[in-house]
Amino acid sequence: MIATAPVKYSVLSKNQMIERMKSLHDELMKIKKQRDRLKHKVDTLGSTITLHENDHHDFIQIIAEGENIAKTPFQRLFWEQQAEAAKKTSRGMRWHPLMIRWCILLRHHSQKAYETMRHCVSLPSQRTLRDYTHHIKARPGFSDEVDQQIRNAAQISSIEERERYSVLLIDEMHIREDLVFDKHT
Repeated sequence: MIATAPVKYSVLSKNQMIERMKSLHDELMKIKKQRDRLKHKVDTLGSTITLHENDHHDFIQIIAEGENIAKTPFQRLFWEQQAEAAKKTSRGMRWHPLMIRWCILLRHHSQKAYETMRHCVSLPSQRTLRDYTHHIKARPGFSDEVDQQIRNAAQISSIEERERYSVLLIDEMHIREDLVFDKHT
């Protein structure tokens, strides 16, 4: 880097100004190249950490022990899913429906908290959750698709007659100001 002292441009000759601009331009180009190299390095590193082989085995052992200390069925399922996710790539993971529902609930409470948790443990991506929550296209009024799903759920032969009744409960809701209902309108 060229050390340049602050100079009033009004006292410089035309040739000195041109020379000064060239040196500043060269310095700027060097800084941009350095920035691009660092940006490329960060992009190639990504958000993953490569563990040493021993550390990887220790991590798998910790997850396996987590399955043994799980007290509830959901905790057991959670640890099983974590162990499975540790062995697979993010695209190859098939999440249990209960995990998907739990993650949708977490994301509903706070998207930032959900993303923070994804840095600590393996959880489905935002896109996966969106695919589950946007299965039926939302539109104003009553939906025939939703009605059909309710009818299908009520016709399951394994449930008793008294469990087949459905209740439609409508409640007021608050919609965030910046929320877009339909991106096509």
